[in-house]
Amino acid sequence: MASTSPNRTFLKRTVYHDEAYRGRVELNALDLWKEALPIVLIGDPGMGKSYLTEALVDANPAAKLVKAGAFVRNPKKYAFADSETCLVIDGLDEVAARAEGDPLHNILLKLGEIDNPPFILSCRAADWRSAADSAEIAADYGTPPKVWTLASLSEVEARKFCRLEGLDETATERMLSHVSARGLGELVENPLTLKLLIEVASVKGDDLPETRRDLYETAVGLICREADPTRLRAPLNQLSEEVALNAAGAICAALILSGAEDISKDGSPVDGVGTLHLPDMAGSIDVDLAQLILTSRLFKVEDTALGRFGPIHRTVAEYLGARWLARRLGGKRFAQRRVLSLFSRDGVVPASLRGLHAWLAMDRAFAPDVIAVDPYGVLIYGDGDSLGAEEGRMLLRALSSLESDDPFFRADAWSLRSAGCLIQPALEDELRAYLRGASEGYQFRSLLLEALNGSALSEQMVEDLEAIALDQELSYRERVEAADALAKAVSQDWDRTAFIQALHALWDESSTRLTIHCLEELGLDAFPAELIADCILAHIGYLPGRSSNRKDRTSGMFYALRHTLPLGKVGTTLDRMGDAIDEYSESHRHSDEGWDGWFEIRYLTQTLIRRALESGFGDASRIARWARTFEATDYGENEDRNVIAAEFESKTELRQRVQHQLLFGEGGDDGGVPLYRLRRYSSGLWPTLEDVRVHLATLNGKQDFSDEDRHTWFGLLNLARTEDELDPKALEIAEVVAAKDTKLHAFLHPDPHAQPPEWKKQEEQAERRFAVRRAKEEREELKRLEDYRENEDAIRSGVSSHLVVAAEMYHGRYTNVDRKLPHRARLGQWMQNDATLIDAALEGFDHCIFRNNLPTALQVAESNAESKRWPLCSPLLAGLNERLASGKSLASIDTGVRQAAWCAINVELLDSERELEKLAHALRGSLVTEPGAWETTLRTWFEPQFRAKKDHPTGLYGFIRDDPNAELVSALTADWLSSFRDLNAEIEKELVFGLVRTAGDRKAERFDILSKEAERRLGRADDLDQARLLLWRSIAFITAFDRRELWEASERDPGFIWEI
Repeated sequence: MASTSPNRTFLKRTVYHDEAYRGRVELNALDLWKEALPIVLIGDPGMGKSYLTEALVDANPAAKLVKAGAFVRNPKKYAFADSETCLVIDGLDEVAARAEGDPLHNILLKLGEIDNPPFILSCRAADWRSAADSAEIAADYGTPPKVWTLASLSEVEARKFCRLEGLDETATERMLSHVSARGLGELVENPLTLKLLIEVASVKGDDLPETRRDLYETAVGLICREADPTRLRAPLNQLSEEVALNAAGAICAALILSGAEDISKDGSPVDGVGTLHLPDMAGSIDVDLAQLILTSRLFKVEDTALGRFGPIHRTVAEYLGARWLARRLGGKRFAQRRVLSLFSRDGVVPASLRGLHAWLAMDRAFAPDVIAVDPYGVLIYGDGDSLGAEEGRMLLRALSSLESDDPFFRADAWSLRSAGCLIQPALEDELRAYLRGASEGYQFRSLLLEALNGSALSEQMVEDLEAIALDQELSYRERVEAADALAKAVSQDWDRTAFIQALHALWDESSTRLTIHCLEELGLDAFPAELIADCILAHIGYLPGRSSNRKDRTSGMFYALRHTLPLGKVGTTLDRMGDAIDEYSESHRHSDEGWDGWFEIRYLTQTLIRRALESGFGDASRIARWARTFEATDYGENEDRNVIAAEFESKTELRQRVQHQLLFGEGGDDGGVPLYRLRRYSSGLWPTLEDVRVHLATLNGKQDFSDEDRHTWFGLLNLARTEDELDPKALEIAEVVAAKDTKLHAFLHPDPHAQPPEWKKQEEQAERRFAVRRAKEEREELKRLEDYRENEDAIRSGVSSHLVVAAEMYHGRYTNVDRKLPHRARLGQWMQNDATLIDAALEGFDHCIFRNNLPTALQVAESNAESKRWPLCSPLLAGLNERLASGKSLASIDTGVRQAAWCAINVELLDSERELEKLAHALRGSLVTEPGAWETTLRTWFEPQFRAKKDHPTGLYGFIRDDPNAELVSALTADWLSSFRDLNAEIEKELVFGLVRTAGDRKAERFDILSKEAERRLGRADDLDQARLLLWRSIAFITAFDRRELWEASERDPGFIWEI
C-alpha cells in the first residue's frame, strides 16, 4: 500500500468475510472499492484499520476520510454536491461515550442529514453487533452492508514487516522464537504490537517481554525518549521515564474520557469541538511538561499549522491513560469509585471506554470493580496473562455470572488474546468445576477450553478434557476445543488409539466428525490404517453393520486427510474401505440415501489412488480392485483423475497389468469387466493399439472361451481398426486366437452360404430400422418445410399456428437445434437456412405482437399459478426480443401487451443464462414511466401465486431485493401482508424483509405496521403453524419490546429468538 502519511509501513493487506455456501472469501484490501457499498470494515485493536482507511482514500480520489466523532459533531462539513463521493468513516467505536444514543444510530442520523451518501465504516470487531447493526443500516440504505474483517498478519507478512521496519534477520528469528515459545504468537499477528516488539528488540536484544503488559510498559518507555543519537541531551531525554509517562498518560486519559480526537498546544479558536486545549488543563497538568511530551514519539502531529496532536495509537493511549489513573488515584478509594462511575451506564461500559477500563484491572485496587462490570473486556482489551490468581478467580466467577445474564456474550467477539490468569495452578479445582458443571453454557466453557489449550495446567486435566470430548450432550465446538487442548496436553504413553475407538463407537454425526478431526490433530501416524478407514466410513455412513443414513453429515471433512494420510497407510486404507464399500450395491451408491456419501468417497479415494501411483506403487491387482470399487462416474474436470490418467498413460507395463486384472479377473471373485468400463475407471486405462495386441495374445493362451472372453476379443479387435482396415499385427494375433474357437473363427471367415449369426442379424435389422426412420424424418422435414412455404403469407402475417413451433426453436426449447447458437441461427438451423422462411418467421414474430387474441397479463399469471403456459407467449417474446435487438423502442407497444410479456418471461425461464433478461429490463423500464403500470404488473403477477399458495412465488426474491423503487416495494409488501394472511413462513419473511429494507426515515411507521400485523396474527395463534408462530413472535418482540406476555412466551419457547 502507499500513503501520503509519513513514517508508516504499509503492507498489502487482506480482508475477508464468510459466506454460507462459498465459505471464506478473501480480497486484497484495496479492492474493496470494487465491492458494493455500504461496507463495514472490522478488526481487532491495532490491526491497522486506520492505516487501511487512509490507504483506501489515497487509492480513490472520490473518497473523503473523516473520524467518526468529528462526523457526528459536524456532518454538514462532509456534504458534497457530487453524489458519487464516498465517505470513509474511521473509528465507530471511538465515538464519544458522552454522546447520547447508540454510536451507529448517531452516525446514521447524521448520514441521513446529508442525503445518505455511500460509505465505508471502520469499527473494532468486538464492538460491532453484526445482526442488529447490519439491520439498522439496511433500514436506511435499502441493503445490509457487507462486513469485511481485516485479517491478521501471516508469518510471511510479519517477517516482511520486520524487514521494512529495519530489524535484521537474526533479530527477527530470535524475537519470533521468543514469542512463540511463550504462547504470545498473537502479538506478531497484530501490526501495532509487532511494531512495539520490534522497537523493544532493536534496543533490548534478548531481553524481550513476557506478557502484553510487559510489552507496552517497555515499549512506551523507549518511545518516550528521543531516538536520534545526535540529540541525546535534548530536553525530552532529561525527563525521568516515570515523569514522561505520567504526563503522557494524563493527556491520553483526558482525550479518551472526553471523547476528543486530539489536543492543541495553544487552544486556538479555530480548533474544532473535538479538540482539547492544553491551556484549559493547567489545573491538572504541568502545561510546559505536557507540551514537551507531545513532541515525543508517543504522539503524532494531526495538524502542523494548528499545532494539534494525537496519540500514536488508541491502544497505546488506553494503556497510558489507565496507567496514569491508577498511579494518580492509588490509595484513594473514594476517588477510585468516582472515576469508575464515569465508565459505565446501567452497568455497561461504552465501546469507546472499554480499552481504558480494561487496563485499569492491572491495578489490584481497581481490579475487583473493573472485573465485576466488564470481565470479558478485561480479556479482549487488557492483559489477562498479567493478573494474579485472585483476579483470575474473580474473573471466573464474573464470567460465569455474565453468561447467566447473556448466554451469547462472545457472539460478536470470539478472539481471545490473553487469559493466562484463568488457568493458574491455584485455580485448578475451580476451573475443573466450571468445565464439568452442568449449569455452565457453551460460550463460557469454550472460553476456558481455549485458554487451556497449550497451557501447563492442561497436562493435569487430561481426564477432564477427554470426558468433555466424549460428551455427546455438549456442542461440537466445545468438544473440538477440548480435543485440541487434549492433543497438546497428552504424554507419549497416553493411549491415543483407545480414545479414538471410544469416540468412533459413539456413532452420532458430531462424534464421527470429531473423530476425523482428532485423527489429524493427534497425528495420523499414530493409528492403524484399518482404524482410519473405519472412521472415514463411519462419518460417511458406509460402515457395514451400521445405519447408512448420514444425511446430517458435515461435508468436506476429508480435504486435509486425503493429502496428509501417510503414504505407507494409503494402500491399506483403500483396501479396508474397498471391503466395506463392496457390501453396498451400486444401486445404493446412486440412491438418494447413498449418493452424498458416495460423492465424498470418490473424491477422497481418487486423491489417495493418485498419491499411490505417483509414489511408484505397482501392485496391479490392488490398483485394479480400487479402480473397480471407487469408480469415478462423474465426467467433469478433476485434477486427481487427470493425474491418474497421465500416470497410466506414461507407465505402459503397469497400465497393461491393471488392464489384464480388470479384463480377465485373475485373482478376483467376479471375473472380468466389459471392455467399455475401462474408460469409466480412468481414461488412462483405455487400451492403445499396443495394449490391444498384448491382450489379444493373452486370449491366445486360453483353451476354453467364455462369452465374456468372446466379447473382450470382439471389443479389442474393434479397437484395432484404423479407418477402414484392421491393424495387421492385431489381426494376425486374432487369427491365432480364433483358430481355437469356432464362433470367433466364423466371425473372421464367415461362410458365404451360412446363415449370419444372431447378433449379425440383429445388427443388420437395427441398421435397416435406423435407415427407415432417418428416411422418414427427412421426408417429414421436407414436408414441414414445404408446408411452411405454402403458409408463408399466414406466417408473415403473424396468425399461423406454425409460428409457435418456430418460436420454440428460436428460443432453443427443442433438442434438434443447438442452444449455443444465437437466436436467429437456431431458426436457420431448423429451417435448413432457407432465407425466405427465416425472414417470414421473423416478420411473423413482429406481427404477433399486435394480434388481438394474445393472453392478458392476468391470464398468463393465473396459468403460471396453475403450472400452465400459453403457447402464443413464445412468438410474442420472440417478436419483442427482435425489436429490442434491432434498436426499436418498446414504448409504442400496447401497455397490456408489455405487461403480459413481462409476466411471460417469468414463466418461460428459457435457459440458465436468462437470455431474455435484457428484454425483461427493457419492459420494466417502459412500464415504470407510465403511472401505475408497473405496480399493476407486479400485483397481477404475484397475487395469483399468493392465492394459489405457491411455496416459492417466481420472482418475489428478486423484486424485494433488487427493485430500485423502495417506496413501491414498501407499499406492496405492507398491503400483501395485510391482504394475504395464510402465506407460508418463508414468503412472509420475504415480505417483512421488503418492508424493513425500504423503511428509510419512516422506520417508526413500518414498525407500527408490523406490530399491528403481529398482533392480528398472534391473536389467532391456533391458525399458525410452528414456523409462522415463531416468526410473528419474533416480530412482536422487536416492535413491542415492553409487552410482558412476549417475555413470558420467550421463557416458554425461546426458539423464536433465532427468527430475529
